[in-house]
Amino acid sequence: MIRREAYGIVLLVSIWADDCPATSIVAIRSHDTVAIAADSLLTIHNRNGDDTVLPACKIFRSGKIFYTFTGFFRDPARGFDVVSIVEKNLPEDGLFGAATEKAATAVVAGMRGEIQKIRSEDPPLYKKHFEAATGPLLQLLFATSEAGVPVMTVYDIRKSALFPSDGELRYERLSCPGDCGAQGQVAYFLTDTRPIEKYLKKEKLVIRSPEETAAFLVRLVIDAHTPDTAPPVDVLRIDGNGAAWVVRKKECPDLPSAEQ
Repeated sequence: MIRREAYGIVLLVSIWADDCPATSIVAIRSHDTVAIAADSLLTIHNRNGDDTVLPACKIFRSGKIFYTFTGFFRDPARGFDVVSIVEKNLPEDGLFGAATEKAATAVVAGMRGEIQKIRSEDPPLYKKHFEAATGPLLQLLFATSEAGVPVMTVYDIRKSALFPSDGELRYERLSCPGDCGAQGQVAYFLTDTRPIEKYLKKEKLVIRSPEETAAFLVRLVIDAHTPDTAPPVDVLRIDGNGAAWVVRKKECPDLPSAEQ
């Protein structure tokens, strides 16, 4: 993961492997807002080699916590499903940090078992998606408003550098506030960042608002005809008052009842 300062905000950019799904999700946290923008094309890699492509909302909700992810998240043949694991393990009450850590730990355990099954049952699939992987296998982002403060945590899950061949995993956790500098601002890209980097070489990024900027960056990736990305762009804002959809299609979850 690369960290660098630009325009008063910490940019957290993951190094992407060529075979990593090229979804487009951008999350920006300012001092008073978390904004998440996501494209609408979901691709599921099936065991028989035929991919399933369908429109979907990539921003999920469990109670008052919203989450999104990219990478190897579902295997219908073996029952691995990140959404199901998160829903079963994300507590409805308690502190945000402890709740997300519990869910992320369960996801890592589930993925470890999934990798072991694939290595035994389908060596070609294991070789394609895991053995040669150099980038993150899964990136998982949580956000909510806690005690009137917007908070965001990202888990970057990848193969262990010490035990790369035995299915062991490691993850890096980054939280804001906490890991995002004194100003409490961070941008996290769960996407193929090449279209964004190309733009930043020519133009200065003007952050008018977290919502507008996150949506703009997602559209940059879509407009570059990046595979596995497509409009429309859903945009969620979380601030001290709770969560609100800025742009939402029907597939996206309703807000908690108190925020309708």
